[in-house]
Amino acid sequence: MATPTLRAIRRGFPRAQITAVMRPVIADLLDQAWGEAPAWYDEMVMVPKKTLRGRLAVAQQLRQQQIDVGVLLTNSLWSAAAVRISGAPARIGYARDGRGWLLTSALRPLKVGRVYQPVPHIDYLLAIAEHMGCPASDRRMQLAVTDDGWTLRRRLLARIGWDESAAVAVINNGAATQPDRIWPEERVRRLALDLAEQRGLHVLLHCGPADRESANRIAAQIHHPRVASMGLVEELPIALSKAVLASARVVISTDSGPRHIAAALDRPVVALFGATGAEWTRTYNVPEQIVTPPSGDEAIAMPRAAGPRAGMARISVEQVLAAVDQAMASAAAA
Repeated sequence: MATPTLRAIRRGFPRAQITAVMRPVIADLLDQAWGEAPAWYDEMVMVPKKTLRGRLAVAQQLRQQQIDVGVLLTNSLWSAAAVRISGAPARIGYARDGRGWLLTSALRPLKVGRVYQPVPHIDYLLAIAEHMGCPASDRRMQLAVTDDGWTLRRRLLARIGWDESAAVAVINNGAATQPDRIWPEERVRRLALDLAEQRGLHVLLHCGPADRESANRIAAQIHHPRVASMGLVEELPIALSKAVLASARVVISTDSGPRHIAAALDRPVVALFGATGAEWTRTYNVPEQIVTPPSGDEAIAMPRAAGPRAGMARISVEQVLAAVDQAMASAAAA
């Protein structure tokens, strides 16, 4: 969700030497994100594992580059400390996590009392670029797929036995380490089977290494020729995920990383929210179909699940199917 801000800063400072400090997985995500346009940054400094030695090494590397301005897009204390140690005379970011004293230009997040108010993260970050005098009106996320990604997708489809021209719906039911964002597997099975049998789509269950077992299990339980798991292949790099999502007819996803990747690739997205609020992560590309638990009398009539996944369990298959139909119809009209 930081890509609009990266683009805005580059447009605001087209001749600046920009160094991006990021983890390797983010570098893979942003690989060729600018397509034919000038790069958003000129070089990268990779952040190693979260050790004191690694963080000091980042600060030392920045000091050697004699940077003039440090722009902080994360809210962590260590990132502000690293930029301070680097000797950058200007340090811009949000005054959070007790780091305001490390900054020379401290933005204040929107709060009422001690409660942070919902602000879409895209707008939250763009405010930093705007504070720097950069154009901040373009709020669209932007990613691209590498040639390696397309090659990996072709190999995956060959492994499954699908034609490359197949109309594929991608279901992502992962949420990293937050199980309260996951939809019950029984609903995923029903959704996938309906999309395959009633709507004639091929259904690919997206997964990362942590979700592989679940995706493979669901596909095996359905046992349908037009339903498969991405977990069939040994390696599951970001490049493959981007290619799979970029070629999808529609993406159904929990509130997690693949949802944002699909939106940044301008795919129709149906996003399921039961444990988090959509107002924090609103996107501005192809309009999303947001699905939340029913309210009022309709909610009372539905069984409430116990435990942390109660909100997600109240989202019905029928709700999601209606949103899928709407998303596909809107995309076809566009």
